[in-house]
Amino acid sequence: KGQTPSWSAVRSRFWKNEALTRPGGYSAGNLVRMGRGRAPPRLYPPTGRLESMELHHSPARRDGGLFDVEKMWPDEHALVDPFRYLGNP
Repeated sequence: KGQTPSWSAVRSRFWKNEALTRPGGYSAGNLVRMGRGRAPPRLYPPTGRLESMELHHSPARRDGGLFDVEKMWPDEHALVDPFRYLGNP
């Protein structure tokens, strides 16, 4: 329709495209999840909990960086984004 897509649409499309273009880097279960537009998870050793991969914007979304994204794990994301708060002890 010529409108800017919502962030959830951009995120979903990113993961679907990632599953189609780079299937060798993910498990079969993650490919199914990504095919539905969801990020791949991993077990985070310090907490023993599952966490999903995130998309980092450069520039930030608030500055118009809707489509310029880089995939990162939450701990990596917190290192490059001063506004990213993990909430881990």
